[in-house]
Amino acid sequence: MIWIVSSKEKGFLQHSLVERFSQLNRESLSFGADLKKISQESNIPDSIVINADEDILTTPDILIFVRDLAVKEHIPIFIMGDKDPMDKILRSFDAIYIKERFHRPVDVKEVAKTVDAYLAFAGRQV
Repeated sequence: MIWIVSSKEKGFLQHSLVERFSQLNRESLSFGADLKKISQESNIPDSIVINADEDILTTPDILIFVRDLAVKEHIPIFIMGDKDPMDKILRSFDAIYIKERFHRPVDVKEVAKTVDAYLAFAGRQV
């Protein structure tokens, strides 16, 4: 299972990633900036993809939750988006958990392919 975390639950980028992961036979869930919803998910993800934009910076509780979960469960993180928000987010994450960065414009095929290849090779380990 792959979590896609963004400021919005449903948007073009999130929808495209869910679709691309499905084509690779990888289950994924898209979460907006809703701490209650994401914290109630019972399945621990194999990886997390964060969509870095200015809006997600306004909900630091989501980023703290993702960071803490990644540390506790040894979950690799992939981050995509704009450079400035990405840099701000990366300051609060241990670099060992960040496996790849994708700058805008984001190629969802490349993101999905990279995440899939990492999971096939290493599984859910950092």
